Amino acid sequence: MDYKVLAKESLSGYRVLCAAIENLRQSIRDIDSRLSSAELACKEHQEERISLFAQRAHLESILTYRLSGKERIDRGLSVLTQEQRTILDRFYIHRTDRYLDELMDELGYERRSIYYHHNAALRDFTVAMYGLSED
Repeated sequence: MDYKVLAKESLSGYRVLCAAIENLRQSIRDIDSRLSSAELACKEHQEERISLFAQRAHLESILTYRLSGKERIDRGLSVLTQEQRTILDRFYIHRTDRYLDELMDELGYERRSIYYHHNAALRDFTVAMYGLSED
């Protein structure tokens, strides 16, 4: 698979990934709250407690996986210049109908130059995200 496709998919899904992480954290907090309730402390609710512990463990493993993906994207973005981050953000993360025109106005580049800088930013992002060296 072409690295550009992987990078574009990662960046396009970034906002959803962040929302999923927050939802997972909230679900875990909700389970913790239920587990700490006095009602579940008695023997009659042992089956429910076991189910909640299992559900919590499952959500924790999903959260760990999602956090790992977000950290990889964040590391990839962290090595870019502000201009490169802006370009990738507008292309993939916070895309609007007029993203290209807005970038041209903001950066003072022609359309062709925007795409040139976009391709360089996407390459740099991918190299950083997957830990490739430039040797």
